[in-house]
Amino acid sequence: MDSPETTSFLKNKYGYLEIAEKPSPEELANYYAEIYFQTSQGAYEAVYSEQELTFFDNSNHIKSEVITRFFKGNVSGRKLLDVGCGEGFTMDYFFRNGWSVTGIDYSIDGVQRQNPDMESFVLQGDIYQRIGELIQKKEQYDVICILNVLEHVIDPILILKQLRELVSPGGLLIILVPNDFSVLQEKLLSDKKISRQFWVKIPDHLNYFSKESLVALCEDHGFSLHKCLSDFPIDYFLANPDSNYIEDGTKGKNCHRARMWLDNLHCSVSIPKTIDLYEAFANLGSGRQLTAYFTKS
Repeated sequence: MDSPETTSFLKNKYGYLEIAEKPSPEELANYYAEIYFQTSQGAYEAVYSEQELTFFDNSNHIKSEVITRFFKGNVSGRKLLDVGCGEGFTMDYFFRNGWSVTGIDYSIDGVQRQNPDMESFVLQGDIYQRIGELIQKKEQYDVICILNVLEHVIDPILILKQLRELVSPGGLLIILVPNDFSVLQEKLLSDKKISRQFWVKIPDHLNYFSKESLVALCEDHGFSLHKCLSDFPIDYFLANPDSNYIEDGTKGKNCHRARMWLDNLHCSVSIPKTIDLYEAFANLGSGRQLTAYFTKS
């Protein structure tokens, strides 16, 4: 496996970086189905704390608030597709709030462990193939979520073209990606606060987006930006040597707990104000992840 320092990148016309030598579709499918989710390489836990579950719920509450505003409160009985549904927390949240839900993932393992009631709604297998089957059936969805997926796929353009066919007229496509090679990360590196490009993860991440490059990609393939949010900027901790979890990995869990505590606090005060805060962070280029809401052009 290449290290960040030896990985070759290509910067495409949209401005995001791709690794020069991508794995084959077969290699990638095997990695996720047989290795990633069933080993410690995945980010999933066997049991989550109450704080973590609240953190997940708040993330979905934020999405729900943006979606509800977009549809002017008319969300009863709508359909959601979650591409790369992982452990099923997004599906479960919207199902509990009256939505019809469908998920797609290479592996069913995460859903079976965390949200087994959602298993019957998951289509397991190659995401391109499963999306193609839904297109053939002429399925349409009011909201399509593709969360922490676009950075992993070999061909982001192909999947965007496919998903556009599944978004209903007047619907939303929600894309969540890591905020990589950000102004903050590059400044941390140049000022020697960190010694490596920790955000480069091969073969997990094949594509590296900023807000601008993600919007450019989507706008060129039939979408218009409605809103873009980031999340709590956990990378801020890296400016302080006493909380630098990259140079000292033992600090990582406490930084993650602090991030969740602060995010949960913000959300307990006001979801709408938290949305405003995270929209401002996105406009500044801060935040570890970006959640962009797109309509069909």
